[in-house]
Amino acid sequence: MVINAHINQADITRPEPGAGGGRQVESMPGLKLKGLVERIAPQATIKNNIKGYAMRIAMKGLDARVRPA
Repeated sequence: MVINAHINQADITRPEPGAGGGRQVESMPGLKLKGLVERIAPQATIKNNIKGYAMRIAMKGLDARVRPA
């Protein structure tokens, strides 16, 4: 599963391509998933009046309860 996210420009200095990290799912409190940052767009875009960058995160070792919509 891949997550395409829009990351606020204030937070973009933290993740780098190849970085790992945990993600949470709102519908499953307490469940943390591991993912790997595959790509961060080189140019900022504005989405919902927030300037940020498109990020692609590949999820690893998914829990069977989590499925893409």
